[in-house]
Amino acid sequence: MRKCSILKWTCLLLGLAMFNACGEKDEGWIYDFAPFSITLIVEDRAGNNLLAPDAENGIAENGIYAIYRGEIYQKDSLLEDPGSKAVYVPFEGLKVEYVDYLERYALMFGPFLGHDVYVDEPVIFDWGDGTKRDTVTFSNAPWADGPDAGVERSFRLNGKETASPIKIIPE
Repeated sequence: MRKCSILKWTCLLLGLAMFNACGEKDEGWIYDFAPFSITLIVEDRAGNNLLAPDAENGIAENGIYAIYRGEIYQKDSLLEDPGSKAVYVPFEGLKVEYVDYLERYALMFGPFLGHDVYVDEPVIFDWGDGTKRDTVTFSNAPWADGPDAGVERSFRLNGKETASPIKIIPE
């Protein structure tokens, strides 16, 4: 009889504890916004990828650089690793790499943290061959409302709205 009584009280207390844990108490939401990079496809007028290592008249080795917030980022220069023990997304600067989903070489600048707000941030790209510089302006605005969250992100190439990946034909 006593065993049955202890079991009933234990079940009752566990039930109350579980019911209380499922209440309306709002602990807040944790959001994870994916990082992003500015991705550029650079082609000539015939559609040839000028960043491919075997491209005729390729520009990948011309000394391409980007200017962002007053700093110059040379292509493929390694940035210093801050040595954080936390999970972080290191800013890698400017690099050419083969992008599987595009099935081509592309110029990547970033990555930028997806949870940071950027408003009309200009990045100037110099192709290192005397052609006109191109300016990509980007904005990133994460938002959250309860369980719903998202990011409003936009890109402009030389003042004209565009989408990522950004296609450029140097002139």
